[in-house]
Amino acid sequence: MILAFTGCAKIVAPVGGPKDTTPPVVVKENPSSGSVNFKEKSVKITFNEFVTLNNPIENVIFSPPLNEAADVTIKGKSIVFKWNDTLKSNTTYNVVFADAIKDYNEGNILSLYQYSFSTGSIIDTLQLSGTLVNSETTLPEKGVFVFLYAQNEDSLPKTVRPTYLTKTKNDGTFQFQNISDGQYKIFALKDINSNLLYDLPNEGIAFSEELVSPDTIPNTRLSYFIKADTVQSLQSLLNYQKGLYKIPLKLPCISEKSVKSTLLYPQNIEHYLKMNPTLDTITYYFFEDFSDSVVVKIDMPEFRSSDTVTFFPYKAPYRPGRSKVESKLGIQHANSGELYQNLSLHFSFPIKPNYNIETIIIKTGKEKNDTLVERFQIGGALLNSFTVPYHFEPKESYEILFKDSLFYGWDGTTNDSLTIKFTTKTERDYGTLTMNYIVPEGELNYVIWLIDPTNKKVQTDIISKTTVIKYDHLVPGNYKIKVIKDQNGNGRWDTGDYVKKVQPEQILFFEKQLSVRGFWELEETYEIR
Repeated sequence: MILAFTGCAKIVAPVGGPKDTTPPVVVKENPSSGSVNFKEKSVKITFNEFVTLNNPIENVIFSPPLNEAADVTIKGKSIVFKWNDTLKSNTTYNVVFADAIKDYNEGNILSLYQYSFSTGSIIDTLQLSGTLVNSETTLPEKGVFVFLYAQNEDSLPKTVRPTYLTKTKNDGTFQFQNISDGQYKIFALKDINSNLLYDLPNEGIAFSEELVSPDTIPNTRLSYFIKADTVQSLQSLLNYQKGLYKIPLKLPCISEKSVKSTLLYPQNIEHYLKMNPTLDTITYYFFEDFSDSVVVKIDMPEFRSSDTVTFFPYKAPYRPGRSKVESKLGIQHANSGELYQNLSLHFSFPIKPNYNIETIIIKTGKEKNDTLVERFQIGGALLNSFTVPYHFEPKESYEILFKDSLFYGWDGTTNDSLTIKFTTKTERDYGTLTMNYIVPEGELNYVIWLIDPTNKKVQTDIISKTTVIKYDHLVPGNYKIKVIKDQNGNGRWDTGDYVKKVQPEQILFFEKQLSVRGFWELEETYEIR
């Protein structure tokens, strides 16, 4: 149903007095809510103060829906809604104001006010309630339509408007009031194009395989999801430096082996392909210059996708008034100061082997200032990173110096000098978490994620039976355990598909807060039901 909304006289807010914190109160309904043998074409609702409407097109809902647009108007302290549509005989109608009514001065909302009437001699009085949660986050989904259909056909949400409709509140709960007895098909929809039909691929949905009725106990619980996009495609090619080309993917792959590359022209140019850790970007490194274009075929069998990409010679950006700037090999470092992880260097371009990496290591503690020169070897031909093979002592301050032109990229670039300063942690800076996972017997796999205080995934495990997992060397903080019931056994979470009648895979979170402290072991039991 579409509403047309208009306003009238300008309202001036009163000055002075305590702040108003209460929502508007209905003082009169004409005709009264609950009326039977209803023949009117309009309703007037009056409040104890001036009111306004919050997005009436979305938040004022006729159930069952009307075929023609209704008109909603504010007149002083009253709301008047009119319609020209012919109402069905012997039918109970509900007009739901889903957080639509608020007072004019302070914006206090009258939550989920409902007006009901019947065109017959009896008004329906049954109710049905439930909760809508996001299947991936398990958090409530607010402001989503929920539909009831008296029919039981799979094509209903795509082709037929609902018998009854309502909207979820901020806590994800919903309630149908004044409905007739019977069994209904239930469906939730994030209606993007406002036509009360599930007809867009990016509209979020939820459904129940079972029919529901007003006496459904416990309350209906629906899992909201957006159908996965399964059509893979390559995004715009990025070329910010000589020899390096990045191709973002619309969808992440399952593994690096998901991408197969074939050099079509020329067939003898030396290059290297690498996927990023999130498997959603393909990076090509070319180890020699080319003046003509290079053509590559990229196949991704898991998506039944095949594309041809053309790489053009790199052109440095034009900078007026500036001399040519020589590019350098970029270096980033990680894990400095960590006791159980090695100091590592990550390069902007693969580096050549070098059997004489001179590294200056200086202890900079108050009682020491020792300088040590270490020589390391880098073997192999295609290295994007290098781990410094040196044992740093606990609770010791260091200064590490890598001289300029120490590393050589295959693109001919070298590094600027790099200095890294840190103090190594001790065992007391880490904690241990031991989780006893109790799972039902059967063939189902469970994907276990340990999530750190920054909401980053630390570790992934897949179990199918009761298991003890010990997480060592954790940085202190509050951790979470996320569990995926892996119905199809592919090791990752999969969303649902209404057409195939597949629900999204269930996700569970361990309810307790896991507070890991330094030099302390925490043990918990999680029984996954």
